[in-house]
Amino acid sequence: MVAIPSVGLAHVKGDLRLPDGSTGGSHRVSHPALSHRHAHPHRRAHHKTNSPHPGGGSAKPVAPLPANVSQPLRVIYQEFEAAGGQSSFPSIYRGVIEIDGSRVGVMIHGNGGDFNTLVSDMSKLGLQANAEDATTQTISGLLPIRALGQAANDPLTRSVTPIFLPQLQMR
Repeated sequence: MVAIPSVGLAHVKGDLRLPDGSTGGSHRVSHPALSHRHAHPHRRAHHKTNSPHPGGGSAKPVAPLPANVSQPLRVIYQEFEAAGGQSSFPSIYRGVIEIDGSRVGVMIHGNGGDFNTLVSDMSKLGLQANAEDATTQTISGLLPIRALGQAANDPLTRSVTPIFLPQLQMR
C-alpha cells in the first residue's frame, strides 16, 4: 500500500475519495479526532444554529443575512436577535462599530442603478442618513438592526458594511 499525503487532508475535510475518485474500499478510522464522522452515518454537513437563548434548544434559530452583508454586521444582528431585540444588547463590537440602541451605523453601497430610488428605499426602512454620495453610490447612517436583511435584499444594493468608530491609540 502506498501512502498518499493528500488523502489524510481530504479525509479530515470529510471527502473520503482518493485522488483517482475511488473510495479505496473498506474504511476504518483509528484516529480519535476523526471518529466523530462515524457517529453520524449521514454525509450531510452539520449546520450551526444560533439559539436566541443560551442553552435553549427549543428557541427559534436566527435567520441568516444575505451574503452581501459584512461579517461584523452579521454578528451584531445575531447578538441583537439573541437578546430578544432589546436595544441594550451586549455586542463584541460595541466601541468598535457605531451602535445606537437598536440601530447600527452602516454604509449602503449601490449597484449603479437609480441612486434616488435607493435613498428612498433605505429611508422607508428607517435609515437615518447622515451622508449621501451619488457619485460613489454610497449612503451612510443609522439603520434599524432588524432592517439589515431588507436593506441587503433591495435590488439596488450591492453591499452593506459597518461604520467603524475612530480609535485613539496612545504611544
